[in-house]
Amino acid sequence: MRGDPIAYTYDADWHCPDCAIARFGLEPGGRWPRDDARDSEGNEVGAVAPWTEWWNLDGECEVLACSDCHEVIANAHRVECEYQGGEEPCDIREEYRV
Repeated sequence: MRGDPIAYTYDADWHCPDCAIARFGLEPGGRWPRDDARDSEGNEVGAVAPWTEWWNLDGECEVLACSDCHEVIANAHRVECEYQGGEEPCDIREEYRV
């Protein structure tokens, strides 16, 4: 759905929804990991909403990928990037663009 999280944070890394649900189970009646899920350090699992600014944009385009399955979840392009209408080539290899 449109407002569902695009990723989750636990164990100090990013994870796709499928891997998070596979690890923690599905919340009864929901489409996300269990609300009582805790990582290996006892921290709550965090949700990354579609509007969450996960990128650094420190001069390069960036990729958000799952640390478990390595699936690309999202890309963030710098203003100068050709994908933002700029004239600079994109820093992300073609196979990692979504």
